[in-house]
Amino acid sequence: MAEMLPSQWALVTSFMGYLAAFYAITPQRPSPLRLAASREAISIFHCTSMTVLTAICLQKELPAAIAQGWEQKGRVPLVADRDLPIITTKSTFANSLSAIETAYLLQDSLVLLLAAQTKQVFLHKKTSRPGKAPAKALRGLNLRHLGWHHALLGSAFVVLQIYIARGKEKGILIIVAMMLMNASSPFGTLRWFLINFRPDLKRTIKALTVAYLIAFGTFRVGLLYYILRAFGGQMDISALKAFHRLRLPCKLGMSSLGLANTAWFLNASRSFVLRELSFRRTAD
Repeated sequence: MAEMLPSQWALVTSFMGYLAAFYAITPQRPSPLRLAASREAISIFHCTSMTVLTAICLQKELPAAIAQGWEQKGRVPLVADRDLPIITTKSTFANSLSAIETAYLLQDSLVLLLAAQTKQVFLHKKTSRPGKAPAKALRGLNLRHLGWHHALLGSAFVVLQIYIARGKEKGILIIVAMMLMNASSPFGTLRWFLINFRPDLKRTIKALTVAYLIAFGTFRVGLLYYILRAFGGQMDISALKAFHRLRLPCKLGMSSLGLANTAWFLNASRSFVLRELSFRRTAD
């Protein structure tokens, strides 16, 4: 029997750990809002810890890969972009982080499926009440968005784990860098929590909204430029030229993600500013 890789141990233990944590903090018959709160608590822990671990991993692995690229440029010409050290570098640390992300997506998918099957969260007829708090939880969970997100991203990470098991993974540092997008999620989740459980803390909610928008713009929009700049740095070209050199599937994926995140960021920022202006005019 083949020995399990560190990333496989990380996948199994993280999956079981997240499930155990969810059941430990969730009552046997939770209300829709309480079930959502348990799910979001796991989300805050995961996104915060993964952001810290991802930053540590990149600080440890990325400079060495970039430096190696500069050394190779002075000695041996690279025949293709896929031969750049930032693409070919292998990292047990990075592989394990991708496994933990996979475990979280699988666990969260099961939680959403459980909620849908028990009809406690996603059926308006059984959850809507005079206060409409359960309905608010439904809208906050956004099942359709989460379903598509988990199906697409989760499938991609499962495929990545197969490649890692075969020792054929490529671009793991780029993938881990993309996981820094987790950094914006805790702000949005804390904001959701206060809106649902402490709506009286209006100033704190407003501050979290601003923090969430800043984090979203930095880690879900600006991060793409940082990745392209690091990629282009190994060829001594700009981020824009690095984008043009990407293979078509990568180019389509990067541009789609960038456009979608930028559109969401601009729309959310616009809504926040208009809401604040309207509130101030009303107050005056």
